[in-house]
Amino acid sequence: MSQPVLRVREEIPPEPLNGLIIGTDPDSNVFLKSIRTFNSCFQMTSFGATEIVFC
Repeated sequence: MSQPVLRVREEIPPEPLNGLIIGTDPDSNVFLKSIRTFNSCFQMTSFGATEIVFC
């Protein structure tokens, strides 16, 4: 038998992140168009990178 999947209850993100995501912040449009770039930057810092090298 398989185990049931437990879902973690998602909470509303803090401001200003919530406003950027739902579109109420004036910079929301730019943020949503650039979110992959922002994610990549945070990914690099999560494993301790101190330098960004662009190819």
